[in-house]
Amino acid sequence: MEPSAAQNRRAVLVTGAGGALGGHVCEAFAHAGWRLGLAAYDEREHAELTRTHPEAVVRTVALHEAEAARSGLTGLVDDLGGVDGLIHLVGGFAMSPATESDGDELERMLTLNLRTAVHAVRAVLPHLLARGDGFVIGIGAAPGLEGGPGMASYAAGKGALIAWLRSLRRELAPRSVRVSIVHPLGAFDTPQNRRSMPDTDPRTFIDPAEIAATILHVADRGARGALDELRVLPPA
Repeated sequence: MEPSAAQNRRAVLVTGAGGALGGHVCEAFAHAGWRLGLAAYDEREHAELTRTHPEAVVRTVALHEAEAARSGLTGLVDDLGGVDGLIHLVGGFAMSPATESDGDELERMLTLNLRTAVHAVRAVLPHLLARGDGFVIGIGAAPGLEGGPGMASYAAGKGALIAWLRSLRRELAPRSVRVSIVHPLGAFDTPQNRRSMPDTDPRTFIDPAEIAATILHVADRGARGALDELRVLPPA
């Protein structure tokens, strides 16, 4: 029996699909014809993702727990009948000076920004290696590249993620699995950011739809034209 047209379409797993960037990424990939496997944070987000993306496969996955991440994401891969790549959008943000942030905040930033990525990649990677092709895309940030005053814990979490993904890239390069990082170098234009920064001209925010388009562009590259890291700039 020949595979259906739907089965021939590429498939991607998206973690953090219910976040500020996730909706734009899901829309961009769905419009481009990809099949979506979405990892929801909780049952409320599961219901919302099912409503907004009725053609996607959605599962609630506890990405902060290694075994739960492995089981949930493997289930998504099975539901899709295979997967071409992973887009990891989960992350967290915190503001506090380096000398004042407490251990709980640092642990929370490391869990949200690094550990969830490690668990997600380790769950999906065997499927990509088995097919001999695929990609992993993570989201960096300016503080993770250069540090940031008043956001030491966040910078540490993102910096650790960036270092881990760069190491992963070197390890996987001979095995045809591409690892890319997209770095938005500014605040996103979201309702929350407009509320929290009412004196900032929203035209200076980065359009999250542009970040999603960049992620789609990275995912569309093959092994002979892979992109390692891209910086998305706010308006000058």
